[in-house]
Amino acid sequence: MIDDRKDILVLALGNDQLKDDGLGLYAGRALDAHYGGRVDVVEAPESGLGLLDHIVPYRRVLVLDAIQQGEEPGTIKAFGIQSLAPVPSPSPHYIGLPMAMEIAKRMGLPLPEELVILAMEVEDPFFIAEGLTEKVARALPEYIAQGRRILDGWLATGEGGA
Repeated sequence: MIDDRKDILVLALGNDQLKDDGLGLYAGRALDAHYGGRVDVVEAPESGLGLLDHIVPYRRVLVLDAIQQGEEPGTIKAFGIQSLAPVPSPSPHYIGLPMAMEIAKRMGLPLPEELVILAMEVEDPFFIAEGLTEKVARALPEYIAQGRRILDGWLATGEGGA
């Protein structure tokens, strides 16, 4: 069977009208400018099952997102999807990425060989305003650099490109 999936996707999650929630979008734009089409970059404000339309066509996916887990804003974490347990939701409209991936698996959809979530602890992802809070803005260059290291590693081990 021929695998005609694309190679690398940067899935930039967030809403740049909600202060720090725009983090993934800002980083995705910087990575898109840096790689000049060697990787696909998609901005997505949606969540749950809607993300599968973006993820399924790719072998490797880097997800950029903001998180709030009570740590210092600007803290950066990279982890695989397998480290997150699917959490049932009262509605399929509000499921998270791990549950969406579990549903895709049950449906027999092709899943990425690698999916890395690069997340940053943010201060305020709910305030309606553009831009980032000071601590998150200061950590943005390192966040982008970590994304570049992941992508550079993938590009070095494969044909790269879309």
